[in-house]
Amino acid sequence: MNSNKVVKLSFGNNVKRENLGEYTFSSGRADFLPFVYEHLEKSGYSFNKEFGQLLVEDKSLHLLSDSDWDYIFGKEEINVRYLDIVAPCNEANVDYYEGITFFFHTKEQTHLGMPHVHAEYSGNEISICIEKGKLLRGKFKGHYSKGKLALKRVESRKDFFMEEWYKWVANSQKLCGNK
Repeated sequence: MNSNKVVKLSFGNNVKRENLGEYTFSSGRADFLPFVYEHLEKSGYSFNKEFGQLLVEDKSLHLLSDSDWDYIFGKEEINVRYLDIVAPCNEANVDYYEGITFFFHTKEQTHLGMPHVHAEYSGNEISICIEKGKLLRGKFKGHYSKGKLALKRVESRKDFFMEEWYKWVANSQKLCGNK
């Protein structure tokens, strides 16, 4: 028996992030991806087969895979983010936590003088020093607690963010042909 689910669909790439809307889904699992693709197209986006990714958002952001179906359909609300990397060697989304997206600009190297990660929440962006877990630049206007949460996330996952920084930024010359 199918029950109604609220599907919140959003879009993100290395240029922008936007909420596309809330939709009611009442069909079975086999109809879910066509449903998502249809609403992406109605919002002006088509799925990029080379770089596009569908991710399910909870307290973390993870790729939509076959193992997720029982978990996904056990929820009343399903948050799906479509990521389409316009310039694949420009930005890398590496983490999502409590509505905060963490990412690297792969071509900027260390313009702030140290390894850092960017975090975005509600259209505002900050830069955080990975090694010290300190704010380098920006603020989440009107969302002070989210800024503190982002700093704590980086501090508590320092090894993860450093590993990702080396993977995406320090090695971007080799990966993307930076000089």
